[in-house]
Amino acid sequence: MDKDSLTRKEREIRDREQLILDTARALLATDGYQVFSMERIASEVEYSKGTIYNHFKSKEDVLSTLCCHSLWSLSSLFERAHHYPGNSREKISALILGYALHARLSPTDVQNMQSIKTQVMREKVSDELLHKLDQAEQKVISFAQEIVMMALNEGDLKIQHESTVAEMITGMWAMGHGSFLLNQTQIDFDNLGLVLPEKQYLNNAQMLLDGYQWQPLSTNLDIDNYYLDIGKKIFPEEMKTLKLI
Repeated sequence: MDKDSLTRKEREIRDREQLILDTARALLATDGYQVFSMERIASEVEYSKGTIYNHFKSKEDVLSTLCCHSLWSLSSLFERAHHYPGNSREKISALILGYALHARLSPTDVQNMQSIKTQVMREKVSDELLHKLDQAEQKVISFAQEIVMMALNEGDLKIQHESTVAEMITGMWAMGHGSFLLNQTQIDFDNLGLVLPEKQYLNNAQMLLDGYQWQPLSTNLDIDNYYLDIGKKIFPEEMKTLKLI
């Protein structure tokens, strides 16, 4: 609905819902899901708990809505990567970079997505929101699938079995999600002689693509400058926000 077409009451409802979501996101970032509740939200926004329930049926629905918004934001970044006027390897690299930027800009969203994936949580989410969540996630995945198919059609990638496409996308997703979850732990990577997962993710993603023989290989690339060049062209505002350019 166009902003100008909203009535005053509709604008008030929209703004109140956004306030609830912004407050919920802040509470989750500072205190985590264990102490997250509708009562806490109501206290922070200074509305009655009943008012909060007029917007959301449960705290799980609040969390699901936040996750939907996060996926829509990620989808927007992936769409830019998909439309990047480069070869298929550059496009998938742009998508990988987009995921990394999104995770760094919204670290709480990474944790929220982990929480909402458990069976216990999903059983408490309304059917309408579960459907929206699944649709938003499928949209995100579809961009990766389309780039992989492009690589196959253009001969940049050759695979023997159709299942390999799913395995490759799952591998990239698991690597990214796992890296940024580990990044938020209290593990002392330096003391263990390890590299902070966030720093290694982009390099590891290129090695994964090389393992599938996705052309052109990254063996002769300066990986840091490669991503920097892509980031400047596709994600300049996000790169500036993170002080990467």
